[in-house]
Amino acid sequence: MGQRLTSRFFVEGLAWGALTAVFELLAWVPDLTLLCSVFAPLPLAIVVKRRDLKTGALAFLVACLFFYLITHAGLPDLILILKIGLLGLLLGVLLKNNVSTGRSITFFVLSAAALTLISFSIIFWTTKINVFVLSQENRYSMEQILGSYVNMGTAEAPLTQETVQTVKEAVNLASQLVPANSVILSMITSFVTYLLSLRVLKKLGSNVPAWLPFIRWQFPWYLVWSLIAGLAMILAGDYFNWSTVSLIGRNIFYVAGFIYFLGGLSVGAYFAVKWKLSLAIKLLLVFLGIFYAPVALAFLMILGIIDSFINLRYVTESGGSQGREHK
Repeated sequence: MGQRLTSRFFVEGLAWGALTAVFELLAWVPDLTLLCSVFAPLPLAIVVKRRDLKTGALAFLVACLFFYLITHAGLPDLILILKIGLLGLLLGVLLKNNVSTGRSITFFVLSAAALTLISFSIIFWTTKINVFVLSQENRYSMEQILGSYVNMGTAEAPLTQETVQTVKEAVNLASQLVPANSVILSMITSFVTYLLSLRVLKKLGSNVPAWLPFIRWQFPWYLVWSLIAGLAMILAGDYFNWSTVSLIGRNIFYVAGFIYFLGGLSVGAYFAVKWKLSLAIKLLLVFLGIFYAPVALAFLMILGIIDSFINLRYVTESGGSQGREHK
C-alpha cells in the first residue's frame, strides 16, 4: 500500500511538473508570454489543492529540471521560472486552507507584485540587465505613436516645437513609470490566475471559497499611507534634487492610485446596480468617462479613497446590515 502511494506521488509530480514546464516553454514565444504567465502557476496550484504541498514541490522541481534540460536557460529565465513556481505553490496553499476570497486575492496579488520586484532586482544585480529601462527603439516607437495621435485629424505636417516637447515629456514620464506598470501588470495577471484556478477547481469538483462580487470590493483605510508616502517622496525628491527618491515616489503613488481607482470603480458599479440604471445611461457614463478620462480617473480615485474610510455602501443601505468588507 505504501509503495503504491509513493508511486502515485511520483507519477502525479511528474505529470503536473511536465504540464507546468509546457506553459513555461510556451512563454518563450513573445506573443504567448503574457497568456502563459497567467496559466503557468495553475498546475502547481491545482496539485497542491487536490493533493498536498509535497507533491506540488516535486512538480515544481520537475518543471524546473525539464525547462533547464530543454532550453539550457540562463539565470534571468530561471529566476522568472522560480517566481512562477512560488506563486503556484502559494496559490495552492491558500486554496487548500480555504482562505476567504478577499484575503486570498489580497495576499496573492501583493505577493506577485513583491516577487516581480525581487526577481527583477536580482536579475539586475547579477546580470546588470535593467528591465525597468526603455530601450532606445521602444522610446522612439512611443514618440512616433504619440506624435501621430497628437497630429490626428490634421494635415500631415511637421510637429511644432511645443508639441514635440510635450510628446518627449510624456515618453519620459512613461519610462519613469515602467516599474509601476510592471507591478500593476503582475497584479492583474495574478488576479486572472486566481479566477481561473477557482473555475478549474470547481469544474474538477473541489470545494472553493465563495466569490466576493466586484461591487463589494473595499480597500483598508491604511492603504492611504502608500499615497502619502509616495507624495512625500516626490516632494522631497524634487525639493532636494534627489532624482531616485522622486522616481520611487512616483511609482508608489501610481500603483496606489491604480488600486484606489479600482475601489472607486467598485463603488460606481455598486450604485449603478442599486439604482438600476438603464443600459443607455450606463453607456453614456462609460463614454463620458473615456472622453474625459483625466477627470474620470481622478474622480474614481478620490471616491475609492473616501470609501476606504467611510463604507459608502454601508452608509446607503437601510439599517447598515452589510458592514465593512475588504478585498
